[in-house]
Amino acid sequence: MSATNTTSTLAYWDIIGFAQPIRYLLKYAGIDFNDKRYVFSNEKEWQSVKSTLGLDFPNLPYYIDGDIKLTQSLAILRYLGRKHRLVATDDQTLVRQDMAEQQIQDMRDGLFNIIMNPDYETREADYCTGTLEPQLDLLVKFMGDKEWLSGQLSYVDFMAYEILDWFRLFSSDTIAKYPVITRYMARFEVECKVGQPNPVGTWARPTRTGFGRVWARAAKRPPFGGLSYNRALKKQSSRGSQEDNVMSSQK
Repeated sequence: MSATNTTSTLAYWDIIGFAQPIRYLLKYAGIDFNDKRYVFSNEKEWQSVKSTLGLDFPNLPYYIDGDIKLTQSLAILRYLGRKHRLVATDDQTLVRQDMAEQQIQDMRDGLFNIIMNPDYETREADYCTGTLEPQLDLLVKFMGDKEWLSGQLSYVDFMAYEILDWFRLFSSDTIAKYPVITRYMARFEVECKVGQPNPVGTWARPTRTGFGRVWARAAKRPPFGGLSYNRALKKQSSRGSQEDNVMSSQK
């Protein structure tokens, strides 16, 4: 069945942003969905339709599944996790799942704060040693000998893989210090077929300040093949500040 014939639509900008864990989950669950991309350089396109979609809180990403209409990336992930049995089912595992979810959110927000900072270059080393490494130490301790964060594969692992991949692009040397983390990421890539012929299309990468430096390292990232960094840089260079505002507003 083609994506145009399905009632399921995931919509976001044509940037990496916050929709990628959702795409991974949908592909893992075998869902044929309409991967709607609004052109970032043409914000009027989104503004012209956002109030016509029946969304309670119009925003990107949004997910429409029949009569279900959702915004907020975390709400979408939770919904899909429940629907496709990628959620914990007992209290002990639920506690781990909920804590891991919030910790991953905090780690993501911390990364955004540093890479959006005008003083990125002077703060990067202190961030890695003073913030990122302690966070990774706690994450490794939390995982113990478990394969997945809650003990079973859940929507939180899709969140975690994406932010850990961002960290790997940001500071590969830091991630390399943690074999538990690298094995976890490799396990996810096998389980969810990350890096195989790209099932989720291509989109432009951010370019401003530290964010651009992170995504400059994304040129070899398999799931985002097909759009070279130089081409993305050319495409995005005229609107870096606009993108930063969008990304910050969606946290």
